[in-house]
Amino acid sequence: MNTSQSLFRILAAALALVSCLGVAQTLPPIPATHPRVLLVGAELTKYQNALAASGNNAMKRFKTIVDGQVGGTNYYGYEAWYSAFMGVVVGGSPGAAYCDHAIQMTRAFLTSEAAVITNGGRPLAAADSYLEIGALVGSVALVYDWCYGRLTAADKLNFGNYADVFTDNVWNQNTNHWGAGTAANNYNWSGTLRAPGSSWSVDNPFNNYYYSFLRATMLWGLVSKGEPGRTMADGFLQRFRFAKLQNQLVPAFIAQLAGGGSREGTGYGTSLRTLYGLYFLWEKTTGERIADLSPQAQETMAYMLHVTSPTAPGRTTYLAPIADHSRDQTAAFYDYHREGLEALATIYAGTPMARTVRDFLAATSVPQMGNSFNFVYDALYAGTETVAPAVLNTAFYGSGTGVFSDRTSWTSNATWLTFLTGPYTESHAHQDRQSFLLYKNGWLVTDANTHSFSGIEQDQYNHALVTQSTNGASLATIDATMIPMGEGSATLTAMAVKPGYTYVSSSPGNLFPNTVQSDREMLFIHPDTVVVFDRAKYTAGTTTKCFLLPLEGPPAINSANRTATYTNSGGSSLKLFALAPTSSVLAATNMVTAYPDTSGSGHTSYYNGGFRLESAIANVPANTLTQFLNVLSVDNAVNTATLGVNAGAVTLALADGRTVNLNFNLATQGGTIEIRNAANQVVLSEPLPTTITVPSVLGAAPDTTPDAFGFAAQTGLALSAAAISNTITPTGYNAPAAISVSAGGSYRINGGAFVTTAGTLNPGQNVAVRQTTSASFNTMTTATLSIGGVSGAFNVTTNAPSVMDVDGNAQVDALTDGLMLIRHMFGMKGATLTDGAIGPGATRTAAEIETYIQSLNAMDVDGNSQVDALTDGLMLIRYIFGMRGAMLTDGAIGPGATRSVAQIEAYIQSMMP
Repeated sequence: MNTSQSLFRILAAALALVSCLGVAQTLPPIPATHPRVLLVGAELTKYQNALAASGNNAMKRFKTIVDGQVGGTNYYGYEAWYSAFMGVVVGGSPGAAYCDHAIQMTRAFLTSEAAVITNGGRPLAAADSYLEIGALVGSVALVYDWCYGRLTAADKLNFGNYADVFTDNVWNQNTNHWGAGTAANNYNWSGTLRAPGSSWSVDNPFNNYYYSFLRATMLWGLVSKGEPGRTMADGFLQRFRFAKLQNQLVPAFIAQLAGGGSREGTGYGTSLRTLYGLYFLWEKTTGERIADLSPQAQETMAYMLHVTSPTAPGRTTYLAPIADHSRDQTAAFYDYHREGLEALATIYAGTPMARTVRDFLAATSVPQMGNSFNFVYDALYAGTETVAPAVLNTAFYGSGTGVFSDRTSWTSNATWLTFLTGPYTESHAHQDRQSFLLYKNGWLVTDANTHSFSGIEQDQYNHALVTQSTNGASLATIDATMIPMGEGSATLTAMAVKPGYTYVSSSPGNLFPNTVQSDREMLFIHPDTVVVFDRAKYTAGTTTKCFLLPLEGPPAINSANRTATYTNSGGSSLKLFALAPTSSVLAATNMVTAYPDTSGSGHTSYYNGGFRLESAIANVPANTLTQFLNVLSVDNAVNTATLGVNAGAVTLALADGRTVNLNFNLATQGGTIEIRNAANQVVLSEPLPTTITVPSVLGAAPDTTPDAFGFAAQTGLALSAAAISNTITPTGYNAPAAISVSAGGSYRINGGAFVTTAGTLNPGQNVAVRQTTSASFNTMTTATLSIGGVSGAFNVTTNAPSVMDVDGNAQVDALTDGLMLIRHMFGMKGATLTDGAIGPGATRTAAEIETYIQSLNAMDVDGNSQVDALTDGLMLIRYIFGMRGAMLTDGAIGPGATRSVAQIEAYIQSMMP
């Protein structure tokens, strides 16, 4: 959390405290005429302009559905307020027809509610502890407001009495009452006592029911305020704005939802879209911006983007499957997620984050609403952004939900890891604290709930956890059977996002009785290596302990080398190295056959697919601390994973040439990490973090341009030989950069193979260049490496031709060049000089060799002004054979020599290549 967010939370909490202390609260101005809600002034003009614009857009798409419904088509989920909305936007006589349709739908609904009551049943508004009250009374309210001029006096009385009674009943469910509304009793819906409710979640601002209750209360309060006989309106508005929003929801969100999101996960958590819609409608109606009373709404934009899978054209976008997903157990991105993000982008229009959200939505597999009953929201929240998008960090942590997410980049083929800690407090939450998810081009480690028929399979065996079980049943969390849930919470003990790795560690906190220990540490070594270290103990009895990985399909297990492999539908692979305990047994469970359904649901199993990879150890005695060490390699990132001296030590040889040495403490959290590059140089060596460092929401703008770089020049090289540069690690950039090399050159990254094709260099990776030297003496050649548009040269120069290279083949050989030199010193000429002594590849003829030797004036090695075969010649031959020092000169220095032993050696060296 940054400083401004911290100050915001303090100020918002202070305002909430003032309200709680009873300081008088004043509502903002509420319009007196109808329409009041949204569809006035500039907002109405915006929607009208969209309808009048050329080409297709969201408003026209929505109107097609409304026209179909008005014309007699029955669309699933269609609500009366859709017609009312179109009635105001169209206006005039055509608009009146839409309003008449909305009014008729509402009359029919109220008639059906009266019939249910008359027959002794529970009306829809009260069903399931008033779950649908927001949609039902909300629609009545909007039709009342937007079509006010078309309502009869009887309509106003009927609509109003119904909304008054049931909105009041929401907050008083245990004493709720109603009666049939008829013309005979003047449409009085109150009177007969019916079955008490449960008061479910009237005081729980983290629950999906709560937002439905707020919708009914806010909308009916707004449209009924000041209306004849509507004496409850002010009370509804006070309840919504102050008693519930400011005094209850805002303080709770500030204190317990830092980082945004929902404690009901990514399925039921979509109910927040209702709350954000209320923020939008309240502001457009009253002018008061309540979205900013807590930072939760703004923070949820980043939260939602981080808990969504990397997107790609033609591929389903998924949410991290956190908690219950009863509507669609696969956790696919859906209209409801789109609606919530559209609402937030509209509330925060004109900001970089709004632009980022809209760009993100366009790239998902739901670029527009898929179901007709949701088309209205594309029209309601339509907008474009011209500001530059925000630059999101690749890592995220929301302490309110306990979600940690990290991805290698925001590209479609990124590797994405999500780790869950934090509170377990809602009935739709799962026993998944300390579990993780892994994704690249599809799920690698998923959640077994995504293959269930119900979408509400909450047990530990559905998640990537270490479970401890007795008699086949997992040791339960302290509140696993409580509804509503208690305040259990796993504890994040350390977290850091480092240049070379990401690290998290956690303990179960108060999720279990104190007889259970279950600690987990994870390292995400970018780009494709995950190391998981667990410590598990049960002090009260013998257990079976099992490391679990839910998979989409069956893994191939190699028991001999303790590995298992799996390839997802997107072509990415996962390889598990099960290093410790060395006695654990690897197995795969078919979820379909393992969990038969005998409940009569019509399904033979609770699951329609999925497998669970297990590393299990049975009959562990009480009070035994067991360490699990597992390495997950994505797309063959790990060549070998070798267990060290104990269960907490491992050495990883990575495919990119790096070596990683990890040593986890066996009994307590923490340890050390060392990373070496391909040249075996230590690039990182440090203790594992022991504190929590929350990553910033915004990252640095993508910068693919490194600082200027170059390679050390090399000279005096042999002809036509391979030359390899020094290794460098470019700096000054923070995003993957394009890399290429000029013709004739090649490069390697992190010690890998040399390649000539263009590729990508990631920040922190090192690179070296290779080229072949010239075939000519004293010639420089250049290989130019380009990274992100910046070029660096690797210059190499061949040696000068050697005086001693008599035959000109670029080599000095004792049995060719040396032999001819000493022959010449003995006075040989012509064929006797060169016969059998010209080396392969010679560039001089016999005659040219004789002329060349005669031209030499440097054969006086010892400096006595005489060239003698048995002194100067002998030392030359010895040198070419590799002799140095005394072995070079003993018995071979002529009389009157002027050079010392060292000077003679240096002199001969000067004539060599």
